[in-house]
Amino acid sequence: MALSKAIRDLAKAGNGFVSCETMGRVMQMLDPAWTPSDSQRLLAIVDPAKTGKVSADVLLEHFYGPAERKIKAIEMAIAFSPEDFSKYKQSVKVQNGNLATGYKCAGTFAGRNIELIYQKAEQAGIQCSLSNAVKACFGSSDSPKHVLLVSGFYVLHKLGAHAEAGCAPGSCETDGPLGVLALVRAFAFRGVYSSLFCDMHNGPVIKSGYDAMLAYYKASDPPAAQALEKYVRCLPYVSDNIAINMTATQYASFLKHHSAAFPNEAPNPAKLHTRAVCVVSQLAAALESAWGTVKPGSIDCLFALERLGAPYRNIRGKDISEHTEPIDCLWPLMDESSMMDAKSLAALAEFKAETRMDSAATKSLRGILGIKENALTLGIGDGGNEIGMGKVAHLKGVADLSPGGEFAALSVNGTYRACDHVVVATVSNWGGTAFEMAAYAMFKPSVNYTATMRSSGKGLTDLEDKILAAIMAKPWLSVDGKYNDMPHSVDGMEFVPAHSDLYNLLWSLSGADKA
Repeated sequence: MALSKAIRDLAKAGNGFVSCETMGRVMQMLDPAWTPSDSQRLLAIVDPAKTGKVSADVLLEHFYGPAERKIKAIEMAIAFSPEDFSKYKQSVKVQNGNLATGYKCAGTFAGRNIELIYQKAEQAGIQCSLSNAVKACFGSSDSPKHVLLVSGFYVLHKLGAHAEAGCAPGSCETDGPLGVLALVRAFAFRGVYSSLFCDMHNGPVIKSGYDAMLAYYKASDPPAAQALEKYVRCLPYVSDNIAINMTATQYASFLKHHSAAFPNEAPNPAKLHTRAVCVVSQLAAALESAWGTVKPGSIDCLFALERLGAPYRNIRGKDISEHTEPIDCLWPLMDESSMMDAKSLAALAEFKAETRMDSAATKSLRGILGIKENALTLGIGDGGNEIGMGKVAHLKGVADLSPGGEFAALSVNGTYRACDHVVVATVSNWGGTAFEMAAYAMFKPSVNYTATMRSSGKGLTDLEDKILAAIMAKPWLSVDGKYNDMPHSVDGMEFVPAHSDLYNLLWSLSGADKA
């Protein structure tokens, strides 16, 4: 039982208060090392008047208040420039915002409207809360035990990158791999089985990044490397093309799955629903192959970062679905309430009618993988067309937003795929590292991987730098999504100083820089 849940459950029975005696017993249950002396020290802080009871709010502030303030500062840093944040806090009371300042290269600096998406979502009652996302993943007894992590945004170019069969020339962009590997660390170093999705388009870059991270830890921190090898599988590549990457046995499984998901309909390789079945069917085989005799349990968490979702349009509104394996089919569709933009709702209705990819299809496709019915879903994005961002991209007042010029409004390219918890960031990679560092601030990992980094004097930035160098090297040639020929950069910003300074800030805000 998580401490925060225990406190709230006890408080419900006590009209908002918990008896000091009961609190002591709960602490002993949660922490075998807890002693009566620890209880006395706690009571001296939270019940100085010696009333014999203490409010849940006081207890939660004592245990989580400092962490909440760190996490709010991290949340603001990835979405707001200092100028944005200054204006924002003039209009609203920023809860736990004592440490927050924003970050120089975030928000309006990048020109993607992420600070406006954050604020307009909040005005509509939707919290893009980093804290809530972290607590959903690690803060209760029923927290996820097996997460599917998905990233990869394919960019067409002719720079000579390695391309798998059936893929047009190009490679995965640099925004995504670093962020999803930060999620890998957050989950694996807390003992959560993590399956890292790899498709034919983006898999080579994702795998090269994972291999670079594993090599880094093998050289510097063997216990961390061992944890990765125990809890993580970089999955075999999957395709949405039934003519590629399938054995006869796998093709038979695909036909069975297609019949179950879409009865009385023959497979049509040109149709989205057939491509989705193909991806999911191959993913089922990939999971079985990768884990072998290890039993990670059913997938109970779906987490996407910088992964294009239906209708698969890039920032200019161009349809790039043929270069995107439709793994987004596992995430829920956006809400169809009155909060949503009318044009967006009409476009969603047309999409469902044309593709058959409705909520029933999502349920059937999840069934192929045995995903738990109540699986937690999360998404991190920086523009609105990424899986999970459908929770906010089509809200009234948001759907009309556009970076301007040649770029499309969100009513055109915003994804229809939503999630339980969405985190918005100026750069999606930043959102992944923000999640990792927020988790560190609130729920310490079982593998103390930050200690080795701290003792080396290099911190997290050194690892991110090495992963970026690995994925941009030949033959993978991951490219900057904004300027394909820009070296050692992400989203049009050089690693030093734009990204390195941000990683240093998150490292410091989380408290990972201190023993």
